[in-house]
Amino acid sequence: MNERYASPVVSFDVVPAWGPLARLCGLLGVASGVLLSLLEPAAAPGLSFLERLVFWTGHTLPSWTAMLAVWRCLPQPDGARGFRRFIPVILPPLTGAVVLAVVSLFLEAVFGVGDMDDVPVGFAPALGDELATVTPIAVFFWGLFLLARHGLARLSASRSIPVAHGDTVFVSEMRDLPPLLQGLPDRLGTDLVSISSEAQYLRVRTPRGEAMVPGALKELDAALPPGLGFRIHRSHWVALGHCKGLRKRGGGWVCCLDTGLTLPVSRRRLAAAKKAIGPAA
Repeated sequence: MNERYASPVVSFDVVPAWGPLARLCGLLGVASGVLLSLLEPAAAPGLSFLERLVFWTGHTLPSWTAMLAVWRCLPQPDGARGFRRFIPVILPPLTGAVVLAVVSLFLEAVFGVGDMDDVPVGFAPALGDELATVTPIAVFFWGLFLLARHGLARLSASRSIPVAHGDTVFVSEMRDLPPLLQGLPDRLGTDLVSISSEAQYLRVRTPRGEAMVPGALKELDAALPPGLGFRIHRSHWVALGHCKGLRKRGGGWVCCLDTGLTLPVSRRRLAAAKKAIGPAA
């Protein structure tokens, strides 16, 4: 059986691809710069509005870019416990704080603002003093961002749930579906290719792209209909309709998908994967 499956998947583009992420960085950076320019904090006295706009956007744009880039690049194994669970929450604002402190020292020197009498002598002491000031700010704004992301994810209106029909799985629109089975953005469609676990998020791939959503792979795997796909690894699920087969690579095995993606197969699941998927053509 090698039918393609229309697949139900989770929703809301929580962690977008690099293109949308760059636009999000620009939007947040400029919006934050405009807001600070209008509020006129005491850190930029005597500057015109245009100068304040350049000054504050110069602060916020690199900081948001650093935070979102680190957030985007933090894959973690499924089932992470202890401190590792909080790395995607803690590391981005700390990185943003370091970037903000360095940029702040530079821009204050360029614009000739700030109370230079209170700045410690030497770069390292001055950086430490600036970090003590900006770290709570970076943590606060990162917390607001995560709360907004979580709220938007819960407000995602699209709904889809699988309905079995013979050897094919179709997707029907329904309102009363489990939280982990909410529809992807329309631009991605519902033809599921694979799901990979990264910390407390799931990276959902379709032929049109990918999106990140909160959730656990174990729960989603249990909610999907039997025969739709196979879990080849504790962190990876693949749709059988997109599998080209298994191939040996180095000391292990990978699953080859028709999108060109390859995902690792764990030793524990290899025998079952060979039976369900077979060798690559």
